[in-house]
Amino acid sequence: VEATCTETGLTEGSHCEVCGEVLVAQEVIPALGHTAGDWEVIAPATCNEEGTQVKKCTVCGEVLETEAIPVLPAVAQIGEVKYETLAEAFAAAEAGDTIVALEKITVEGTETWDLTGKTLVLKDVTDNYGLVVKGNLTIEGGNFEAGTFGIGVTATGNRTINAGTFSTPVDYYLIGSWGNTTINGGDFEAVYNNVNAFAGTLTINGGNFAVTGTDEEYPSEDIFADGEAVIYGGTFSTDPSAFVAEGYDAVATDGVYGIVACEYEAVVTEPTCTE
Repeated sequence: VEATCTETGLTEGSHCEVCGEVLVAQEVIPALGHTAGDWEVIAPATCNEEGTQVKKCTVCGEVLETEAIPVLPAVAQIGEVKYETLAEAFAAAEAGDTIVALEKITVEGTETWDLTGKTLVLKDVTDNYGLVVKGNLTIEGGNFEAGTFGIGVTATGNRTINAGTFSTPVDYYLIGSWGNTTINGGDFEAVYNNVNAFAGTLTINGGNFAVTGTDEEYPSEDIFADGEAVIYGGTFSTDPSAFVAEGYDAVATDGVYGIVACEYEAVVTEPTCTE
């Protein structure tokens, strides 16, 4: 009788065929014991549920160990559902959904986001930006809610905003840029400052900018710039004249500054005998 992993066996032995006397007694063969194999994933872990892996005996197939696989880290969440990548969250989001970023978002390649009808809440990273653009990012729409620091553009980054709503509830700036930022449209609201161009270039062709801060010691401004900033269009709650492009002017109406092209009237002087 063959021994198995869990049961003993017996040697063959022998006996007399005539009288039945045992000639060679059978001996007990010890149980072989299990031979554990490698971990085998039965159910992979996701961002929302633990997975399961087992070790089986390579001889008999019995499950020897069962272990939980930890839940995978998530970068975004919609309702109670978490997602491993931002792209998965964007693809799953429907009109009216709010996507909550669970980690700082870094854009290093070339991406275009159109979150029209949806909201993206950036993680409140108190020592850095909730969204850092190191590559190229174009935003076509959506509602973006920033934390202590909003959206940062590094020296290698390029960002174009064509539409969307951007806001931060804290007393700091909404957009910080060391690279190239072009704003063609959108609505921007901050307490202290909407766009701070620390370096690089800032070009504003349109959009509506408003600051709500009332601290006289640290007066609020829609635009700050140590780099190059040029404004061709848009509306502003504070005077943007320092950055208005040549040939344009900032004109206030009911406390809101609009950008208008300067009109020049041609003056024709008839020649005289001496001039």
